[in-house]
Amino acid sequence: MAIVGIPKESYPGENRVALVPSHVGDLRNAGLSVYIECGAGENAGYPDASYMERGADLISSREKLFSEADVLLQVRGKSANPQ
Repeated sequence: MAIVGIPKESYPGENRVALVPSHVGDLRNAGLSVYIECGAGENAGYPDASYMERGADLISSREKLFSEADVLLQVRGKSANPQ
């Protein structure tokens, strides 16, 4: 099963998240696993529990998320992020 990873945005002042909890089920229904970095949705008003309730797995290590995900969804990609 392919893994979609959602990291916490690292760009200064970025409060959005690339995936809202209501769409986790859509990805899971398509046969994908969803990994969310802990706190990824907090600034956008989506607590970790809301992702878990929809079937996402919380990942505490950013490095683990980046190494295990087959696809990463971010609002601001690598070239826009200073980190």
